[in-house]
Amino acid sequence: MKSHLQPFLHYLSGDKGLSPNTLESYGRDVSQFLEFAEERGASQPDEIRRSHVMLYLGSLRGAGRATATLNRNAVSLRAFFHYLLKERLIEQDPTLDMETMKPDKKAPMVLTISEIEQLLAAPDVSTPQGVRDKAMLELLYATGIKVSELISLNVDDVNTDMKFARCTGTSGKERVVPIGTLAAESVSAYTSLMRDKLLRDHQEEQAMFLNSLGGRLT
Repeated sequence: MKSHLQPFLHYLSGDKGLSPNTLESYGRDVSQFLEFAEERGASQPDEIRRSHVMLYLGSLRGAGRATATLNRNAVSLRAFFHYLLKERLIEQDPTLDMETMKPDKKAPMVLTISEIEQLLAAPDVSTPQGVRDKAMLELLYATGIKVSELISLNVDDVNTDMKFARCTGTSGKERVVPIGTLAAESVSAYTSLMRDKLLRDHQEEQAMFLNSLGGRLT
C-alpha cells in the first residue's frame, strides 16, 4: 500500500502547498498507519475499514500520546483517504465524519457549556458580518488556536473538505490543526455566501476573515 504514499505527498505539495515539515509529518503518520493496517490483514487501500483507523488511534492514545498528536494523525489519515477517494482507489472513506478530540487546555474552562452555546449562537447570521463572526467563533472553539492565529489565516489555509486549518504561530512555525464538522460547515457558509460581499474593491485580498472595508481583520 505504501506505493500510494509518494503520489499522495506529491498531491499535497502541488495542490495544497504544504511546507516540507508538514509533508514529512503527513508521510510519517500515514506510513506508520499503513504498517499497522497491513499487520492486521489490510493489504490494499480498499480493505481498510473504519475499525482499523479507530484501533490505530486507540493504540496511540494507549501509548500515552498527546491529544495534539492524535489529532494530527487523524488529519493526516483524513487527507490520505480523501486523496484515495478522489483518485477512485477506494469507494468509501473510512474517516468520513470522524470527529477529532478537543485539544488539551492548559487553562481552566471559565465558561459553562450553556454560555459557550449562547456565544456561538450570538452572531446575526442574516448579515455577512454575523456569518463571518460565527465562523470565527466555531473555529476558535474547535481548534483552540489563538485569536492572532485566527485573523492571520488566509483562504488557502483552511480546507473544509479535509477539515484542517494550517496555522503559523508567532515563532513562524507552521502546524496543521483539525477542525470539526460544525466549524467546517460554518467556514463554508461564510466563504461561499458572504465573504465576497465583504471584499468590496479588494478582490486580491487573501485574508480569510475580512473587515467591513474588505481588508484583513486586525
